[in-house]
Amino acid sequence: KDIPQGFFIQDAAGDNNPLTSDGLFVLSKANQVEIGDKVTVTGLVKNTFGWTQLKAGHTNIIASNQSILPVSLQQHPYDTDFSDTLERHEGMLVTIDVNTNMVVSRNFGYDRQARRNNMAVAHKTINLHANQLHVPNSPSALTQHQSNFSRHLVIESSSKARSGQIPWYPTFANINNQGRTHNYIRIGDGVNHLTGVIGYSHGQYRLIVTQNADVMSFSHNNPR
Repeated sequence: KDIPQGFFIQDAAGDNNPLTSDGLFVLSKANQVEIGDKVTVTGLVKNTFGWTQLKAGHTNIIASNQSILPVSLQQHPYDTDFSDTLERHEGMLVTIDVNTNMVVSRNFGYDRQARRNNMAVAHKTINLHANQLHVPNSPSALTQHQSNFSRHLVIESSSKARSGQIPWYPTFANINNQGRTHNYIRIGDGVNHLTGVIGYSHGQYRLIVTQNADVMSFSHNNPR
């Protein structure tokens, strides 16, 4: 299934409240809207399987070539877990940096649930299977499962690509003249810099990457 057709909008000024989001996904087939357009949108706000969306009735473009700075994705003292952090930023342009403390938890590949290629990162540490270290259905296993769910973030793009290609990492797997590559991603690698908007679908928060990654975007904590 493709990502729903539409676009993300964000209040350029914001409400100065770190506990609330300044962004929103607009469900729309208006193909005249370009990135950087300043718009007014009227429509009905709805919640689609946990994702807050504005179903556009009318969209008006009032300026173009505008820009907005991404915010650093950081936990707030009021967040009970990392899923609260993600919910506060739903619909917003954010940057994951070293201070966010995210590590690769699942390699890039086909996600059968969402029917698209993506990868996953987790807050602070990789997500181990709940039964890896605990007896199935034990309190410890259930705690691990909940921890995995609350720290999980899917990384994906808004466009399709062939198997093995990552649209937002154009030099992925490129080999140099020594027959080597540093453009790889391994489980446990740290995320140094990724920018995108936070969406939500198939029961998971998702970072839809908007700026291309490169070899400096990840730190290889487990070198080959």
